[in-house]
Order: sequence, then structure tokens, then C-alpha cells
Amino acid sequence: VDILATDDFDREAWRRLRGEAYTQFCREACALVDGYGKRLGLHVSASMDMPPAEGGAMEMHWDWRTWLEEGLADSITLKEVWPNTRFEREILSAARPLGVPAIFCPYANTLWAVPGGERIVRDRIRSARAAGNDGFQYYECASVLRAQPDGTLKMLQPGLRRVFQEEF
Repeated sequence: VDILATDDFDREAWRRLRGEAYTQFCREACALVDGYGKRLGLHVSASMDMPPAEGGAMEMHWDWRTWLEEGLADSITLKEVWPNTRFEREILSAARPLGVPAIFCPYANTLWAVPGGERIVRDRIRSARAAGNDGFQYYECASVLRAQPDGTLKMLQPGLRRVFQEEF
């Protein structure tokens, strides 16, 4: 079927096929990374929590369970998968027995600049920790750090520096 010429095709099968191709890419990337003795973290986002019959981010079935079962992920980054949600608990219940760390990664691009932003960041770190996450990734670090000409990094928000020092 030429899917560019018709809307009359099996979208679920198409999403599964696209997902299988992505999982194969992950297999090959994992083998390459392993060959260099490095670790591979894979990203799972809230938009990936849909059965292929209903949809999915980028019209794809994101088969994160297979990634875990096949050992393709040395860690899982939970992008916008909030602590204590059904989806987070589902991922953690699959990752824990396999020893795969889960890192909470909320969108926080300009959060540090709003009044009370440091408190919100601290609360998110603590919430992720209490829910059983193994780490916290601040997204987007480019809004918080600047590389200096001498190769050092400058923290743009002293309040966040204190939060990170106290929490980590």
C-alpha cells in the first residue's frame, strides 16, 4: 500500500513496523556502544504511553519493554514521566528486576528564573527520589550553565547551585 496515496491502511501495523525498525536501530547502537565499553541510556517519554492501535509519538510503537528485556538500555531517562504516575510505576516495575536505573527528567528550561523556581526544582528532586527514581536530570542545562573560554562552566543561577549541592 502506498501510504502517501491513501489513508486506507492498517495504522496499527504501520506503527508496529516503525517501532520494530527503531528497536533494531537500538540493538545496533547498543552493540556499537558496548564495543567501545560505554553505556547506553534510552529515553522514554510520556508520549510513548499509547498502544499502537491508538497512536503514539511520531506514529510509532515505542517498545520500551523489549529494550529492557533485551538489555539494550543501561539506564532509562523518564522524560516528563512524572513520579507516582501509573506509567512511571509500570516502567519502574519492569526496570527494577533488571537493575536498570531510572532517571526522572522533567522539562525545566526556564523554571529557575521564576520566583520560587529553586523550591520547585528541590521538590521535583525529592519527589523523584521518594518515588524510587535513581537520578534526576535537569532539562535544559543550557539554560543554567555556560561554558567559559577557559573551559570551565559557570552556573548562572546561584540558588540552583545551592539546591544541587544540598540535594546531591
